[in-house]
Amino acid sequence: MPPMLGWLPLGAAALWLGGHVLATMLLPGPEPLRERLCLGLTIALAAAFGLVELLGALGWLTGSAALVGCLGLAAAVTRRAGLGAVRRDAAGLGRVALAALRGPWALAAVAGLVAVGLASLAALWLESWGWDALAYHLPPVHDALQTGRVREVPTHVAYVRAYPQAIERVFTLWRLLLPDERLVDLGQLPFALAGAAGLATLARRAGVRAGRAAGLALAWWATPVVMLQLAHAYVDVAHAALAVLAVVFVTGPVDRGRLVGAALALGLFLGSKPSAPLPFVLLAATLAIRGGRQWPGALAAVAAALVLGGESYARGWLVHGNPVWPVALQAGPIALPGPVTASMFFVLQTPPGFAELAWWDRLAASWSTLPGPGAYGYDMRLGLHGPVHLLLPLAIVSLAFGTCRRRSLAIALLGVVSLATPAAFWPRFTLALPGALLVALAAGSEGWPRRGGRSSTCRSGRWRSQGW
Repeated sequence: MPPMLGWLPLGAAALWLGGHVLATMLLPGPEPLRERLCLGLTIALAAAFGLVELLGALGWLTGSAALVGCLGLAAAVTRRAGLGAVRRDAAGLGRVALAALRGPWALAAVAGLVAVGLASLAALWLESWGWDALAYHLPPVHDALQTGRVREVPTHVAYVRAYPQAIERVFTLWRLLLPDERLVDLGQLPFALAGAAGLATLARRAGVRAGRAAGLALAWWATPVVMLQLAHAYVDVAHAALAVLAVVFVTGPVDRGRLVGAALALGLFLGSKPSAPLPFVLLAATLAIRGGRQWPGALAAVAAALVLGGESYARGWLVHGNPVWPVALQAGPIALPGPVTASMFFVLQTPPGFAELAWWDRLAASWSTLPGPGAYGYDMRLGLHGPVHLLLPLAIVSLAFGTCRRRSLAIALLGVVSLATPAAFWPRFTLALPGALLVALAAGSEGWPRRGGRSSTCRSGRWRSQGW
């Protein structure tokens, strides 16, 4: 095992194995592999979060204890369920990978893989350059390593004490399994993998062929701001990936397995960023409305998500009277106190005159601006979604008139959730949007070369196959 990776490959493989075996138990038999893959990855991420919380409460946050915990999860679940289903799913994933690299969409897949490779080299060779990562994403990680516990970090930086830290818990496990700091900035990589799996799942549900769905999902990684984020320990890729997974579960069939996935994905999503409450409400409402006769399970999933991801909001409400303290908010007659205003964040390091623009005008200005020299590019505030916004009109047409328009709910919901923030003009706050555009384009254009017959994937129903 390479010294620079330490026990990370073994620990990550054990978590994935444990998560996927549990997914095969919750979604057995004829359920598609793509659904089990998303559920297994979500369970693995939630297990990483829970393991750090448990070890931190006991004061046992060490690399050896973390590895034992990962291996223990895998051993416990595989002893009960065995590895037969996992072997079949692994073979299916191999076939999908080959399909993604053999068709005309192979260039998209290769672009995504190259982007991850470049991000990995940047994380390995360059020092951390993200101010937010150094200021309040990594301090809880290093404090946990130094004390062996999860606690409120003693610091004058308010955000370190008030920021939701579900993602930072996963970063902590990532760092515990590494021998040194060289690759700590790649902590969002597991979330990027899960996000791509979720996007491919949404595309497959909309009738896109397996290889094409996988290739275009991997292209999400090549969005400039996604690649930049992967090179250091911010949380926006993770936030976007969890939004994708939540959409997968709240728009799928309402059953036990997907309710478990919804609870975990929504909980981690709520605990990822202080901007999560509004999109969380939209996703939770969608689950509750679609619950039908399963409404008790849907409400239980939402309640479990609140418990999983709501700790920082509850603490802010009880201590400061503001769940997103230290940011002061004004919503009609409701005023939430705080030492800083949200508007300050939305105009910092933006061009002259930008602060006076309306929300839609800011969005248009951001999407049409190329990164300039100086301050605008360092924090990914403007113009770093790349040419993906050129797909917007085509994606809208695809959703409205494409062969799979009846399957557009999930894609549209992902776009709405991504934009549900006053800072939507800020590209790194809306990283799920490029993924939604890619899926919309793939779904809407799937039948274009084969119009006029029953061979359209969406109309023939072959997307319901029992494989990937």
